Amino acid sequence: MKQAENLIDFLKNGEFKSAPFGIEQAQFIKKFGKSNCFLTISKKDKRISLLKYGMVEFYFKPCDRQMVLNGVMIQPNILPCKWLRYSFEALWLKTNLNYGEVLKNLSESDIAFNEGIDMLDQHIIDSEGEVRFYFHDEDKSIPKERFILNKIGKFELESHSPFKNLLKVK
Repeated sequence: MKQAENLIDFLKNGEFKSAPFGIEQAQFIKKFGKSNCFLTISKKDKRISLLKYGMVEFYFKPCDRQMVLNGVMIQPNILPCKWLRYSFEALWLKTNLNYGEVLKNLSESDIAFNEGIDMLDQHIIDSEGEVRFYFHDEDKSIPKERFILNKIGKFELESHSPFKNLLKVK
């Protein structure tokens, strides 16, 4: 059975229906199929920590004796996935999308959002599903509306993580 997901649902709900956070890696692979693009935890620890399907990256962490899904990143500069058992409808997510276009598209898609600056002084936008948009904002001489989108993603962070409270909302 083919798993189909789309950008709007991810931005509103913060996860994919067919791959909720915490799903075991074996169950995930059974649903989505194997990926030829993956990373392991380390050279010694050969457990898979990342599976990539086109523009979508799924991150896994150890939990007891299983690897479980704890993060999703989407990079708009990579062609959408054309796998037999997985499809991701990118809709308005495209290469060279800028900050202003992201705001316009979120509003037109009826997705609530917050703008802010994280603790690393990077401009970010968080959707209502707590999916974060990251921008190339190194050149502070240009207006933020022209910053180019780098990637979007969400990770389920543990309460002790130093990244839990990185947002300084303006």
